[in-house]
Amino acid sequence: MKTEMFAHGNPFRADDAAKIPAHQQVYEQLRVMILFGDLVPGQAVTIQGLIETLGAAA
Repeated sequence: MKTEMFAHGNPFRADDAAKIPAHQQVYEQLRVMILFGDLVPGQAVTIQGLIETLGAAA
């Protein structure tokens, strides 16, 4: 599922990602997923599902 969700790529380059706070990276990734239709209106979203999809630490 992770490859489906990031068909549009990570909005950050690897060298920039280390400088950007984790919450900002998650926000940008969610924004891209919404803008490109990976998350659709009414789709169920869970914290655990986001952690698995985004690779964020709880």
